[in-house]
Amino acid sequence: MRIGLILLFVFAQQCVFAQITDSVKITGQIVPDTGVTFKPDKADVRLVPYNDGESVSVTQVNNDGSFVIKVAVKVTGMYDLKYKSYKMSLLLSPAEPVYMVIIKTDARQEVKSMRISGSKENDAYRAFKKENMRFKDLLRDFRADCEGNDKNCVDKYKKKLAAQNELMEYLKMGYKGTFTSGVLANLGEVPQANNNTPLLAQMQSGFFDASNFLDTALYRTSDLSNKISWYIDYLADTNTNSRLSFISNLMSRTKGSKEAQKNLLTVLFNNFLDEYREPYVESLVKWAKANQSLLDANQPVLAAKLKLVEHVLPGLLAPDVSGENLSHQIQTLQSVAKSNKLTFLIFWESDCPHCRKAMPDFIRIYKEYHARGLEVFAASLDNDKTKWKQFIDYNHLTWTNIVLPEKSSAHADYFIQYTPTVVLLDDKGKIVHRFIRTDDLEKTISAVLDK
Repeated sequence: MRIGLILLFVFAQQCVFAQITDSVKITGQIVPDTGVTFKPDKADVRLVPYNDGESVSVTQVNNDGSFVIKVAVKVTGMYDLKYKSYKMSLLLSPAEPVYMVIIKTDARQEVKSMRISGSKENDAYRAFKKENMRFKDLLRDFRADCEGNDKNCVDKYKKKLAAQNELMEYLKMGYKGTFTSGVLANLGEVPQANNNTPLLAQMQSGFFDASNFLDTALYRTSDLSNKISWYIDYLADTNTNSRLSFISNLMSRTKGSKEAQKNLLTVLFNNFLDEYREPYVESLVKWAKANQSLLDANQPVLAAKLKLVEHVLPGLLAPDVSGENLSHQIQTLQSVAKSNKLTFLIFWESDCPHCRKAMPDFIRIYKEYHARGLEVFAASLDNDKTKWKQFIDYNHLTWTNIVLPEKSSAHADYFIQYTPTVVLLDDKGKIVHRFIRTDDLEKTISAVLDK
């Protein structure tokens, strides 16, 4: 039934592609709630490209709530349109030179919704994203329900997976000619199941077969990274050899294309770090060491990043960190770590909103586990020592506090890309975890202290 409804919706679209150009214009209008008049403020509208190396476009909102963004778009790709704290992902294509965006706001001028109209590319992309989220749920339920390879369960999911493929084929037909139908819909497909091999093994071996990794267009949205995440979360084996084989298998699909190799490595690196997949970070470092000549020749920047990451993996001696404490004395991380059962290193800044949001949890964890052997070593990146001291006093931070010197090597030593960055060290000064979510922090601390 759902397929029929989608087809009716798809073929009802009357949008006709305009003549191809490399100049795209987004015209937008902010529409307040009924009875509310738009009041200009200092908030701007930003268009942020997904791909690195492209610049962010910023425009001011006019007094009537309208705005215009013009950007050169040579190939179809994903962008984030941001206004205040709200953002919407959209595809921009040189085949569609004009887009209309409506932003609805409430009585306080906070964003309620964003909508793009008159774009076949984005209609296709919305349909794909909706069905692809169902695909994610299907994978999650499959792994949870059919762990024991029960025949009835497997047969049920074979039918569901076949229906998923059928749905992607209908989407390709209905939105023929779009970037979504030509590139992204393949990400929503799974291998055809047979009766000779366990279904999980078939899914693992053929999960990416429909995707053309040599097509550089595959890397212009976040959807490949999403599929990699779903494979890891719902299908992958957890042992080291499987992780390394997974990376090697994916990279082998880019053989012959330096551009595709570069793009896929970047996707894997960012996915593993952004999702705090520390075991996969370790496996990627192993793969990189075995293929160092390829990285040095084609992707020296990523090769340099991987070498930095290599020095802060679990089991290695943590690079020492030193700085002036509140008593104007030099305090070192290693001296603190070797005096406590577990040390929680935090790199932070007093003006960092994410640090401010996380700090109450850090304080609570410290109070909960300090008596059991946990110490916090908080290394501030602040340039303004007055602000640093004021924040410490206001929040009653009684743990070890230092401010890093201006020429500290900690940024490179710990590959600090954002704050807060957290690291766990054992009583020998070795790294327990570097790439760990703050949400998983307490569980990990409790498990280590219970040993």
